[in-house]
Amino acid sequence: MLAIVIFTLGFFTCNTAEPPDNNGNGQDTTSHNFTFETFTFGQHSSSLLYNVAIINENNIWAVGEIYLKDSLGNPDPHTYNAVHWDGSEWKVKKITVLFRGSIITPPLEGVFAFAEDDIWFVGSLPIHGDGINWTMFDLRTTVDPNLSLSRAWGSNTNNIYFVGRKGNIAHWDGVKWSKIESEIDVKLRDIWGTPNGKTVWVSGYEDFKPTILLKISNSIIETVFNSRDYLFVNSPDHISGGIVSVWTNNT
Repeated sequence: MLAIVIFTLGFFTCNTAEPPDNNGNGQDTTSHNFTFETFTFGQHSSSLLYNVAIINENNIWAVGEIYLKDSLGNPDPHTYNAVHWDGSEWKVKKITVLFRGSIITPPLEGVFAFAEDDIWFVGSLPIHGDGINWTMFDLRTTVDPNLSLSRAWGSNTNNIYFVGRKGNIAHWDGVKWSKIESEIDVKLRDIWGTPNGKTVWVSGYEDFKPTILLKISNSIIETVFNSRDYLFVNSPDHISGGIVSVWTNNT
């Protein structure tokens, strides 16, 4: 049996802060005693989780491919695409949406949540819901027929970005959808921005293609790093390998 393993940060303690000494050095006020719990999902095949969103300690969503057995104990070939933590237990979910007249269970690769009733999934196309009801936005009929997305980030639900394969970037401003032209033909694997939403970072990497780092600021996209430009240059800026994730907390 192959299954997913999630490591969840449990409990830690923080001591009372002490003032710094004459050299400006203070005590390390945070305990290094952490407790981890292990959760496993899946009963056959290769179950995987791709992304997680923590609303609070009693409301966590993770997305991926989870394979279970049917009521007769046989391998069920139909995948579950999400798991949810309610504070006491994990429940395996099938997130279903209406897509071109049919109810489908799309493969989910990304999740980003603002509140318990304001959750975005990415199943090649954006999906928005309140935790129970879900709506897929068919951007291939309204924006670009080739859009294929896998990750999301936003400063609020009316300013959210989606990135994915072949350099695809889409944006929702609360009124309309738009595509941001990246001029990149690489899978964009992760996205994160500043709390005020003014600057957004995007990382990309794909086998046999360059490593990419993009910056979106004031609706202008800039290629900060492209490993192709350093391929034959002995430069201190050279990066070996792929940038598969990105995060920032600067304003």
